[in-house]
Amino acid sequence: DLALRYRFSDREQAIAKGGSFNVIPYAGVRFVDMRYDLSAQFDGPNRSLSGSRSFGGTVTQPLLGTQASVFLSPRLRLFARGDVGGFGVNNSDDYSANAQVGVGYAVGNNTQLNLSWRYLHLGGTNDQSPENAYSIDQNGVEMGVKFFF
Repeated sequence: DLALRYRFSDREQAIAKGGSFNVIPYAGVRFVDMRYDLSAQFDGPNRSLSGSRSFGGTVTQPLLGTQASVFLSPRLRLFARGDVGGFGVNNSDDYSANAQVGVGYAVGNNTQLNLSWRYLHLGGTNDQSPENAYSIDQNGVEMGVKFFF
């Protein structure tokens, strides 16, 4: 993802007063490298046939989203982020969604450890016959380190 954002409220930092918050809406572009592998095999009584093909490309989608955080104590914060993309730009039904909820803890004045749950959905169809469609859902725990300069 590549996005421009605007911060409402205080500057982001690793340590802040309890109750401090920030809201940061953003707009940008999501690049998704899509690769498809197709294999088929036919086993007949006298002959076997098989074939495979790989194809794909990069899907580029506009996206809109926001992120927000609130400090529960000077070193502990809750954060959330979500965005949607696609809006039918590449195909008649082309979309993506991303959501993340987590907690961060400052281990220094400029460093924060984050633990979160993240969900990502990618989907699209060409609305033609024969249809070429995909629907991908991924979710799980994400750990990270965030540095503030």
